[in-house]
Amino acid sequence: MGGSMTPNSEGTIQNFVTQSKQTHVLLSTAFVYIRDGCGEYKKCKAILDSASQASFITNNCANFLGLKRNKINIPVGGLNGATVTVGQQVNTVLSSKNNEFVTDIEFLEVPKITDLTPSQQIDITNIQLPKGITLADPQFFEPTKIDIFLGAKTFSEILKHNQIKVSKEILLQNTYFGYLVTGSVQSSSNKISCHLSVVDTRLDDTLRSFWEIEALPGKTLFDDELKYCM
Repeated sequence: MGGSMTPNSEGTIQNFVTQSKQTHVLLSTAFVYIRDGCGEYKKCKAILDSASQASFITNNCANFLGLKRNKINIPVGGLNGATVTVGQQVNTVLSSKNNEFVTDIEFLEVPKITDLTPSQQIDITNIQLPKGITLADPQFFEPTKIDIFLGAKTFSEILKHNQIKVSKEILLQNTYFGYLVTGSVQSSSNKISCHLSVVDTRLDDTLRSFWEIEALPGKTLFDDELKYCM
């Protein structure tokens, strides 16, 4: 199976956000395996989203994996119609733990995808998860950093038919990575979660509260890749 990202006729890729107030919406997260620059597979934390036309990887994760970058110039549209330009892309392989699902994939490289996800510790004492199932993210209730963002194409490819209705609010969706925990839980936080956190200095002050500035690494890409495999 193969995976790729194709911008629309105007060359713009769109990405979306999720908002929650009185309840906390559980974003679909999973542990996946990405092939590094030396051909080995490393475990990474991913958010899955059926509303994004592209997949993304953080600078830190791409550096950790020792992946070779390709220079690009692709506008990415997001909050309030703002558009920023992504300058680097990586090509690698995405796999499930047991290799039941393997696909080539392209990632746009960004400084940051989102804050810790979930934004706060979730109380799961009232969530009765079935025994004997494998969760895509066994720590879905603990705030952790996100390494990659899988868009609509990959999301549709990893889905399986099985669903388990845990409660009125919680649904488990089976995938090649394990069961995704979806739905909502009670929360005192009214934080808005923005999946893609890239900035253009031309954004106004309102947008600045949702986007974060981080510089791309200054080292040469060839040197980083060579050092990683030595």
